[in-house]
Amino acid sequence: MKIGYFSYSAIGADAVSLLPKLAEIGYKTVELATWEEEPFSPELLGTGGSRKLKRELDTSGLSVSALACHTTFVYSEVAKKQERIDWFRRRAELAAELETDILTTATGPVPENLSAVTSWDQLVEVTGAILDAIENFGMRLAIEVHAHPGKSRLGVNLDCSHFIVNGDGWKQAATVLIPRTIHVHLKGMKGKEFTNCGDSDDDFPAQGLIAMLQSAGYTGAISVENIPAKNWSKKAMVSARYLKGIISENR
Repeated sequence: MKIGYFSYSAIGADAVSLLPKLAEIGYKTVELATWEEEPFSPELLGTGGSRKLKRELDTSGLSVSALACHTTFVYSEVAKKQERIDWFRRRAELAAELETDILTTATGPVPENLSAVTSWDQLVEVTGAILDAIENFGMRLAIEVHAHPGKSRLGVNLDCSHFIVNGDGWKQAATVLIPRTIHVHLKGMKGKEFTNCGDSDDDFPAQGLIAMLQSAGYTGAISVENIPAKNWSKKAMVSARYLKGIISENR
């Protein structure tokens, strides 16, 4: 099991400022946010940018746990479907170049003018089309959160904070979802509010979740998702120290 960090939490950080610092702190993997305005998106990297990024990753000694591809799957405009498929295909190509096979995502909100039945049908159709598009690149898709994905390349990006915010039992949900989990997001929680992982006010029982993951044989990354900040590195250091301690205790 490797401790990773989600680049979304580091506002304004590009590869040059982010990767060496994460390696210095002791992180082993990084999850790269790739929506259009992020420095790691295919659109902003441009021609040759992925090769430069791979060299910087290799120099820092970090692997990529996943590319974060959070977007909206359901649209009232039919033309948007192909746009989303092409959008995922570009990210799958980048992921292959960076030597990861996981794309994390969430399905986004439902348009107000679509019925629940139409929205669900479209979600199933678009998800299947995206899976077909990324399969050629050997990718797996990790969605927050889906208990019975059906297809072998569709798994879970486990983020227990979603259950806590909605007043549901995270432990019961994790028990069901861990067998299909291929990536993990870990946030700090103070009651139902987000905080930084390992902060003094973080009351989420991360030790219990990590014990469940280890017991199930999970060997993937735990990607720390702290509150986005420009001065992110001190909190990232606290989170790394906190999780290393838990993993060491659980061995």
